[in-house]
Amino acid sequence: MSKPMFYATLDASSIRSYQPDVPVLLPVSSFANQRLRQLARRKGRVRPDVVDQLPIPDLRHLSHIAVDPGGYVATTRWGGRYRYSMEQYLGWLRMVQPCWAGLPDLTCQPLSSCWLPTVPERQEAITETAWWFWERCRSASWAWVPTVQGWQVEDYRAHARALRPLIDEMRRIYEGRNNIAWRVGIGTLCGRRNAEEVRCIIDVVLAELPDVPLHLWGVKLSLLQQDIALPPKVISADSAAWNGRFGRDLEHQKKSGLSQREYAYRVALPSYLGRLHAALLAPKRQRPLSAHPMICPACWYECGETWEDLEADEREEIQQARALDICPLCSQPLAAPTVRALQAQAMAG
Repeated sequence: MSKPMFYATLDASSIRSYQPDVPVLLPVSSFANQRLRQLARRKGRVRPDVVDQLPIPDLRHLSHIAVDPGGYVATTRWGGRYRYSMEQYLGWLRMVQPCWAGLPDLTCQPLSSCWLPTVPERQEAITETAWWFWERCRSASWAWVPTVQGWQVEDYRAHARALRPLIDEMRRIYEGRNNIAWRVGIGTLCGRRNAEEVRCIIDVVLAELPDVPLHLWGVKLSLLQQDIALPPKVISADSAAWNGRFGRDLEHQKKSGLSQREYAYRVALPSYLGRLHAALLAPKRQRPLSAHPMICPACWYECGETWEDLEADEREEIQQARALDICPLCSQPLAAPTVRALQAQAMAG
């Protein structure tokens, strides 16, 4: 079984010619912020609301590049409005030529500062933006990556259903092109401390979008270090936590005599990748089907199979039943909060 590919998130100020050639994820928001700071210095510290252009980095030393439009920053720091235009984003991508690029989105944590205050409003805006890009730029040389967003587990189910027509069309087009870079992101995972909640989110997305390759935006290393395997359809993940700018690493960097960037690339990144590879190579147990939020409480305690144990027709039957919000084992209506409460109670016990 192949292991998920890790992308090191790399902000605009961290690009160095001596950095190792590992897969990187470039958040466009950091390049926009870099330009906004430049404009503010020119205009007497009055920071403009939008950029006039996005800086183009020299990436000749990097062979595997992916792009994050910066939905987290747009939501939490920019009030839900991007500081660059969609045309500027397209022009920047044409210069950078990534393997794949995220479609602009917004994260869904509760925030009063975002001009779209509710999760359904943000989800609707994400879906509309994704269609806008796809209808105009489906022939781009890179693969477009839509993102399923939400806050509660059931939010992700609703958004996956809303995005399904687009994702089905994308899958058909990209499979026809034999483009293996395409995937679907799952967002608003950064900062979640409950690994079981993240797994439930992945499960409901896969229940609605079976056989779709997934990317996990901003997940913690601790999720990958657990002894429970991620679903095989999780093909990639990213994190910015590799750079050694946290806790005791700051003291180690100061004592090393290396600059912050030198320490990040020569010490912190190799250390992080070592822990990551050890986690991915460690023996894993499959998550039982009973841990998937798609069966009723009565059946929950009786089922010990794993999702991977099921035949293709059995998986399809479960997915069809789950789409109707009924338990595929006993045909009773599902009550997702009750299922989650029982799961939490069982794990605590």
